[in-house]
Amino acid sequence: MFSDDPNISEYDFKGLKGRMGHWPAKNTDATRTFVIIYGQHATIERLLPMIGALQNFGDVYIADNPGFGGMDPASKINNYPDLEFYADHLNHFITTHIPDDRTITLLGISFGFQMVTELLSTYPKLTPRVEEVISLVGFVSHKDFSMKKTVEIPLMYGLCNIGRTRLGAKILDALFLNNFFIPVVYKLTKPLNETLKDKNKEETNEYVRESAWLWVVNDTYTHGATAWDFFKTTDLSGYKLPVKGKYLSAPSDHLLNTEQIKASMRTMFKDFESHDLNVHGHAPLDIETEDHVLDILPQAIKDQFESSTNKTAVTD
Repeated sequence: MFSDDPNISEYDFKGLKGRMGHWPAKNTDATRTFVIIYGQHATIERLLPMIGALQNFGDVYIADNPGFGGMDPASKINNYPDLEFYADHLNHFITTHIPDDRTITLLGISFGFQMVTELLSTYPKLTPRVEEVISLVGFVSHKDFSMKKTVEIPLMYGLCNIGRTRLGAKILDALFLNNFFIPVVYKLTKPLNETLKDKNKEETNEYVRESAWLWVVNDTYTHGATAWDFFKTTDLSGYKLPVKGKYLSAPSDHLLNTEQIKASMRTMFKDFESHDLNVHGHAPLDIETEDHVLDILPQAIKDQFESSTNKTAVTD
C-alpha cells in the first residue's frame, strides 16, 4: 500500500531506511517552504491530502520518522527512540535535503510538535531559517493529557506499558496488531465507530484494510516507548524558542487540555497565536481530499498562507 508517487524517494538516517518526499508549490510565486513532521501512527500516504492542500501555498517536504511510516526503528541500531534521537534525525533531514537558502515553516502534528521543540532547542543554529512553528493538535507536557479512564487504561497499560519493551511489542504484534485480528475488531465495533457506521460494505473494507496496514507498518516498540515517555515523563514547558509559534487546536479535543497547552506555548514562543480547527475530537481519521483539509484549516491561517503567494499558476 506504499504510494508510487514520483515525489517520494528513499531516505537514509544512520543506516535506517525510510522514505522522504518533496512536492513543489502549485504557484510560481509561493514563497513558503513547509516541513511536515508527523507524530505516531502515520504514513506519508495518510498525509497526501494535507500535502496537496499545502502545495497551494508553497513547497512541501516530509520524511518518515524512524519507527513510523514504514521506516526502520531506532532499536535496529541499538538506539532508544527519545526526543534527542528524533531531533538528530530532523536536523539531518533539513540540513541535508532542504536548500540552505530556504526559510522553513515547521508543521508538527501531535507528537511531532515535541520533536520540533527538541530540534530547535538542540540545534539553535537552525532558528534563523525558521519562519514559524505550527503545532497541529500538538502538546507540550505529560500534564496536558485529560483522557477518560475508558481510554487511558487500555492505552496506557495495554499498548504503552506492554509495547515499550521489545518482548512485549513482539507479543502484541503476534496476538493483536496484525492483519488478522485488527480487521475483526474494526468490523465487530462498526456500530460504535463514528467513522465507519455510515460507510457501505466496500467503503468499510477499504477503510479497515488501510487501518490495519497503518498498525502493521508502524513499529509497535517505537509506538509504546515514545507514548510512555510523553504520557508519563516528558515536560517541555520550560523551553524558550526565539521563533513565532501558532497552535491549531481541536475545540473538543478528547485527549488534551488545550487551554493548558496554550498557556505553555505563550511562554515558549517569542510571538504566539492560537486558532481552532474545524474538527471534532483530537484529529479526524478520514481526511480523503485536499478540499477537506482546506475546510478544516481556520480561515485566518489560510489568509496568512495566501499572503505568501500571488496565486500565479504553474504551467507545464
